[in-house]
Amino acid sequence: MWGILDIRIRILIVFGIIFLLPFFHNLETFLVILGLSFVLLFISGINIKSFFRSFTYIVPFLLIPLLLVPFYNSGYTRAFIIILKFVISYMLLYILIFNSSESEMLYGLRKLGFPKIFIDIMSIFFRYIDLLTDKSKRKLIAQKSRLFELRSILKRKNSYSLSAVITSLLMDSFNRTERIYIAMLSRGYKGELYYKDFKKLNGRDVTVLFMFVIFLVFLFILDRRGVIL
Repeated sequence: MWGILDIRIRILIVFGIIFLLPFFHNLETFLVILGLSFVLLFISGINIKSFFRSFTYIVPFLLIPLLLVPFYNSGYTRAFIIILKFVISYMLLYILIFNSSESEMLYGLRKLGFPKIFIDIMSIFFRYIDLLTDKSKRKLIAQKSRLFELRSILKRKNSYSLSAVITSLLMDSFNRTERIYIAMLSRGYKGELYYKDFKKLNGRDVTVLFMFVIFLVFLFILDRRGVIL
């Protein structure tokens, strides 16, 4: 169900919820939105184990609001709401990114009026990030063969080796950028990148967007009146 919606509708739903999170106040409202996020997670067909495995990397950041509890007027309730905002935002972005291809994302952002330069930079980033990652891994393997240990990075010898790797990557990136730009010019690049067009909006997409807007407005009114549950 989620995957068959137009990418523009998915982007509007995800960013619409994230944008409105700071305007909600009641804990019950955030629990309702969290439940909706879990429903989207299940119907999107994403591997639940993979999601929770990735979620473990951000758990330490969720403990920060708990450390600030003494500075909140409402104590643990306020801290819990901040944690819920973070969890909901992460879950929705995960659903959007892992259920959409790179070309779909760029197409959707372009159709929604995002700045052209922003879309072009993202397009080139997606195209060459794997190449840069592979090059970084090969350089680290080469350093490890010379007894470099990433865990002992504070040692002077290892810090020098790591700085050499980073400097080499930066220089390679600058040189590659120049070569790529010259190659693009030689192939007729005139400041305009062209993207694949996807399907147009249909009645189902418009209906889902309309129902989503009505749901958020209704939820916002109930949150202001404090009658969610």
